[in-house]
Amino acid sequence: MLERSRPRLVNLGIIGLGGRWESDFQPALEKLRDRVAIRVIQDCVLQRADTASKHYQSVASSGVMSVLSRCDIDAVLVLDSGWYQSGLLAMLGRTEKPAFLPIELLALAHQEFAPHNDLVAIHENARETGRAVFPELTERYSPATWRLQELTATKLGAIKGLDVVHHGGLEHDDLTASIDWCCHLFGCLPTAVMVQPYTSDQIDREVKLMFETQEATLKQARIRFLGKDIDRSMESVQSLETSTRTVTCDKGRATLTGPTQIFWECQTTEKFEDLSAERTNVEVMLDHFCRRVSGGLIPVPDLGDVLNAWQVAKTAMTKLRTKS
Repeated sequence: MLERSRPRLVNLGIIGLGGRWESDFQPALEKLRDRVAIRVIQDCVLQRADTASKHYQSVASSGVMSVLSRCDIDAVLVLDSGWYQSGLLAMLGRTEKPAFLPIELLALAHQEFAPHNDLVAIHENARETGRAVFPELTERYSPATWRLQELTATKLGAIKGLDVVHHGGLEHDDLTASIDWCCHLFGCLPTAVMVQPYTSDQIDREVKLMFETQEATLKQARIRFLGKDIDRSMESVQSLETSTRTVTCDKGRATLTGPTQIFWECQTTEKFEDLSAERTNVEVMLDHFCRRVSGGLIPVPDLGDVLNAWQVAKTAMTKLRTKS
């Protein structure tokens, strides 16, 4: 009996550990240990890198370029930019190694002119060379979104409209993420952007996006922010920033509450599903990234998706400021 050959391990270098290492990234990498090998770990705090590297029997480093220049790694996971902040993008632009970029670094890049240009340059290089640069788009990969896509293919039918409600003040990053989620589900960019700003008796703000899908029908997505702008340093910010997403389909409707809960109804069927036991969005993203690095053809997002969503969000924010 022939033994099935094990797939080649993807050799990874990690840049930055950050505050989400223990809660998000390390648990996901533990689940992928039969697929990946951590060869080097960099962090601005060398002692922290040394502790993590001992667990993976890898090398600790305090320098980004020393990681990027190593020939024994196939790709890098940028998990935290550390004190390099958005300047890390300029360093990544000097290499052609595949890279996973965290949402925090993408947000920093959009706040300044030079880092934004670095992001554009990395994207153009990736398109020319075929290099995989995977942006962290958590909302696309939430268990609830994956389940929604299964339901639209089997029970609910095509999506007719989207309604995203954020319970908190308007933030550019939240708006960008929601726009990308809508574009992902409709499979195209919006053809029109409309806004509803604050008024004297109304504190809600709304962005309407119109999509012309492959069926040549016009569909709408609404993204609403219900509440005053808040101090994001407040401890209560997480509870205020929860979102609810209502999806209207040809044969029914679904409501997503957070990343792991979905309620759907179709004809005489109503069902609530808690997907907390499913793979996390971080685990799925890292899995897909590593598959792509090893030569797989699995479809993954790229920086173009982030740049497009950011541009739509910028247009909406400009219109809101003009109307306020």
